Amino acid sequence: MAGPYINQAHIQGLVEAKKKQIANRAMQIQNLVRLQEAEISELAALQLTVSPIGKLPTELLIKVFYLVVPPELFSDQGSDNTDQIVDGAHRVSQVCHHWREIAHGAPQLWVDGFRFSVSERPSRLELEQTTAWLERSHPLPITIYFHCTAGGNLDPGVGFKETELFRILLSTTRRWRHVIWDIPYLCPLGDLHPGDFEGLEQFTIENRDLRPPTKSLDVFLSATRLREVGIRTHGADQPDIIEVFHFPWKQLTSLTLEDGLSFGACRDIMLQCTSMRSMKIRSCSWDALEVSPAPPVVVLPFLNTLELHVDGLVATALGHLFPSLALPALKSLNLSFNDPLHHTVMWDTALFSEFQIRSPSVEKIVLTAQETAVAVENLLALVRHSPAVTDLTINVFGIDDVFVHGLQVKENDPHPLAPRLVTLALGHPVDASSDELDSALEGMIRSRWKPTGDSRVFDANVPRIASLKTVVFADRRNRVSQEFSSGLVALLEQGFDLIFK
Repeated sequence: MAGPYINQAHIQGLVEAKKKQIANRAMQIQNLVRLQEAEISELAALQLTVSPIGKLPTELLIKVFYLVVPPELFSDQGSDNTDQIVDGAHRVSQVCHHWREIAHGAPQLWVDGFRFSVSERPSRLELEQTTAWLERSHPLPITIYFHCTAGGNLDPGVGFKETELFRILLSTTRRWRHVIWDIPYLCPLGDLHPGDFEGLEQFTIENRDLRPPTKSLDVFLSATRLREVGIRTHGADQPDIIEVFHFPWKQLTSLTLEDGLSFGACRDIMLQCTSMRSMKIRSCSWDALEVSPAPPVVVLPFLNTLELHVDGLVATALGHLFPSLALPALKSLNLSFNDPLHHTVMWDTALFSEFQIRSPSVEKIVLTAQETAVAVENLLALVRHSPAVTDLTINVFGIDDVFVHGLQVKENDPHPLAPRLVTLALGHPVDASSDELDSALEGMIRSRWKPTGDSRVFDANVPRIASLKTVVFADRRNRVSQEFSSGLVALLEQGFDLIFK
């Protein structure tokens, strides 16, 4: 029996009709979505008129904006294309007309972190952004980050300093509060006039391709508000670059000198900084033959924090620096060494101890030696002449039981080492004497531990010391003995803190 006849043309017509019907439904849905979005916007606008934030005083609303807007107004979004740099304050100004008026009238929202991607041909967008930013931040001091996107290929004579963008910026130099200079050429700074930096408080150089100018930079001498200077060349081979900067060293309170700089030049500059509070020096260039003998002792009465990182010839470096220093206010001392030519670092204990005697207030010491050991007599002398130290980190290779025994508090010892020690961190102990080291560590910890709230009367033969609260061990998680762990269980239960890293 034959099946029913199927009219192909009729079926095709039904298919086309159904497609049109679906398309109509999609169009209707899109229209409804648009209507819904419009109604949501109207609802939000109505709610804003009666919501608390819509009634906030302008001054308070500006403070709210300042909290929610990132401090870097122009943040890098992973590209040097300025079209992709998004302004947080600008986003706030786009919420509504009322917010835009407030944001544009609040210069404090626009003063920090403007980044200029320097090129010889700034785009029209860059010029417009710069002009708008300078107008909106007026008259407050501003922070500017100059960043070179051309890989260090800018022409020093007719490059960035000849552009319209730089001329616009030059008109505002008296408003520059913090300048971050990531451009290989310093010649644009040499064209500034005395007084241009009268508002400058902080100046930072960060560029690995930095090239010295043909003349010294004297413009900073008139920067009466300048307090913080940082020069980070990231390993660039320019040991004498620091000598072209004529900073008012005596008025600086914070100084960072890193990488590629001559240690001798750093020392000579350091001794001029009589108002310094914080200093960090990392030197990769050291020539003992070119450094003059240590000058007479110079007192830096306000220096609170000192970080010194020396690559190579550690003993020579320390011998030429610390005999010239007296730091009565020093609280934190961070020393880091890298001397691949010597398996064990040693320095003149007497000279360094004299420096410590002139600097008796050090409370925190961090000593790090990469891939090398430090002579135990130097370690013990370092601790012996730091009577105020409360936080001690010794991160060097070869820590042994001799050093740990030196830290143990013994009966009838009127002058124990580090009597105020509260936190101790030790790293890279020797492998050969694990049992002896574990025994020495346990004895040292017990001699310095006193449970919180312990009202026991101290033995007259035991000197009064602070209670050791925390001990941190590096690289010992897999080597600590069972006896060592079990021996300290009672102390851990009483509140002692033992940390393995």
